[in-house]
Amino acid sequence: MVSTTLVILAHPDDEIAVGPGTIAHLVSLGERVVLYYATLGEGGISGLLKAGGEWISPDKLAEVRSHELSRAANLLGVSKVIVRNFGDGKLDSQKELLQKDILEVLEQERPNKVVTFPPSGLTYHMDHMAVSQCTTEAIHQYSGKTQLFQRVIKDHCGVVNVVHDDLTARYRVSVEKYRGTIYDVMHTHKTQVRSMDHIFPALREGRGVEDLWRYEYFAAVPLE
Repeated sequence: MVSTTLVILAHPDDEIAVGPGTIAHLVSLGERVVLYYATLGEGGISGLLKAGGEWISPDKLAEVRSHELSRAANLLGVSKVIVRNFGDGKLDSQKELLQKDILEVLEQERPNKVVTFPPSGLTYHMDHMAVSQCTTEAIHQYSGKTQLFQRVIKDHCGVVNVVHDDLTARYRVSVEKYRGTIYDVMHTHKTQVRSMDHIFPALREGRGVEDLWRYEYFAAVPLE
C-alpha cells in the first residue's frame, strides 16, 4: 500500500518554508504527497509582475498565485493539491472551521504522516500559527493513526528572520540532491520575491541555494 504524507500549510509558497526538499524526497520514494493550503494567498505581499511592473490587486494576486502554485506542485511531483479560501490573514478568527476542515481532509486522505508548521509558525505569522494549532487539534480527533512532524529551522541553515522553536529536531532529511528543484520552486512564486528576500537573503546576494539547503529538520510531536 502506498504511504501518504499530508502537508498542511497556510498560503501558496509555504511549502518552501516547511520542507520543499523533503517533499521532493518523499515523492522520489514513491510516496503519495498531498499539499493542503488554507488560503488563496490574496493578502500576501506581492512582487512586481514583469509585464507592466505594477502592483496587483488581491483578487488578481490570488489568481496569479494559483498558477504559481500549480507550477510549483508540478515541479515537486505531488499527487494532489487542496486549496481552501478561509481568508488570508484571517485564520485566527476561523480556527473552528479550519480545524473541522482539516479533520475532514484527514479522514478522506488517511495519511501516514502529517507535516506542518511548529507552534511559532516559524515567523509568528498568525495564519501559520493557526494552521499549526488546528492541525494538532484535528489530529487528536482523527479516527486513524498518523505521525505529526513540525518543521524546525536550525541556526546555521542560512535562513534569517525566523523563530527557532524550542523543539528537538530528531529527524534530518538530506536534501542536497533536490537543490535544483528547490530553487526552481522558489522562483516559480514570482509574486512573492519580497518575502523570499526577507527570509532567504542568500539568494538576493547571489550566493544561491548551495548556501541554504543541505538538510531539513523536523520534530516529531507526541500524540498520546
